[in-house]
Amino acid sequence: MKKIAIVSYGIMPLPPVKGGAVENLIHFFVQNNQTEKLAELTVFSTYDEKAYQESQMYPNTKFVYLGEHKILNKITGFTNRVSRKLRLPAAFHVYPFLMDVAKIINESDFDCVIVENSIDYVPYLRKKTNVPVVLHVHNDHLQKDYYLANEIYQGTTKFLAVSEYIRNCIQTIDSKADNVAVLRNVVDVDAFTNISPEMREEVRNAYNIAPSDTVFAFFGRITPSKGVKKLVEAFLQLAKKHNNVKLLVVGAKWFSANTENAFMKELRDLSLEVEDKIIFTGYVNYNTIARQYACADAVVVPSTGGEASPLVLLEAMAAGKPLIVSDSGGIPESVDDSCAITVPRGEGFVDGLAEAMDRLVTDKALLENMGNSGKARAQMYDKKQYLSKLLELL
Repeated sequence: MKKIAIVSYGIMPLPPVKGGAVENLIHFFVQNNQTEKLAELTVFSTYDEKAYQESQMYPNTKFVYLGEHKILNKITGFTNRVSRKLRLPAAFHVYPFLMDVAKIINESDFDCVIVENSIDYVPYLRKKTNVPVVLHVHNDHLQKDYYLANEIYQGTTKFLAVSEYIRNCIQTIDSKADNVAVLRNVVDVDAFTNISPEMREEVRNAYNIAPSDTVFAFFGRITPSKGVKKLVEAFLQLAKKHNNVKLLVVGAKWFSANTENAFMKELRDLSLEVEDKIIFTGYVNYNTIARQYACADAVVVPSTGGEASPLVLLEAMAAGKPLIVSDSGGIPESVDDSCAITVPRGEGFVDGLAEAMDRLVTDKALLENMGNSGKARAQMYDKKQYLSKLLELL
């Protein structure tokens, strides 16, 4: 039985009581291991009282909670920003959380340490420990033009990419690299499939949504690269043609942080002319997010930046909701034409989103058929085999 250490960035706690897509994926490993113990897992996390209490539900996994180092983190946060700006080697970067992790790893006998997406952690761990480092890459930062790319590449024993798109990004460092495998993201399909009509009605009533309204939903961080402004602009076009449409924007600027910034204010100002039709929910706890999917009729993923493999695609399919998506990054790998309308980015993107939404408003049979196709396709991405797939790749 493999003895594996899992290291996340060290900001969001585990179990994921404060959200986070990567943190939720780590949690699927933990849940799999609790159901069928396949490995000796140790998960490193920053301390959080609620997370600690929840961790007691998973005795088959060891959680190691570390202090926040608040003052030291402020100092090293500044020095790390300077190091990045000056493109200094990895030796100039200091991570208090990682220093504690490395010390514990050296006192143990792990078969490998899996670094979850924190690519800059690799050179330090490789230098300070003798354990093979596996890097699980969830975004497209690691490419040949990244200033620490060679140090990270040389310090990694094996790469796990969440999509072919991410595999291709990594292989820009070395096109002949044969240590890059694809481990696709998963979701708890049952959590999104088992949605009752009563739940849908309850949530729609809470948001003052009429039974006849067609609801489009956005799920994710409210940042420019997620394309939410483009979606709002497209919805304004749609609302001029149809009175019975609503847009549900589910998320905050940074996971569980519900404070507003300039971009959030810009979106609200843009929405004023149809403010009764656009609903900003703020952060919603992931444990209850299926309720918002129940409320929706279709889900829009209008990302303009490079998307690795968004979980929202899998969640929407599991919930039986048709998708309107951009052609960003790894998005086309997760969906097909039976469950998603793909709108190319670039000139005409906003118009394309509006036209796709209009199709689903006016063709209820298409909306229903796409939702059913997505629900069937979602079975490919169920969480139940996630840990066993990881162990096969290792």
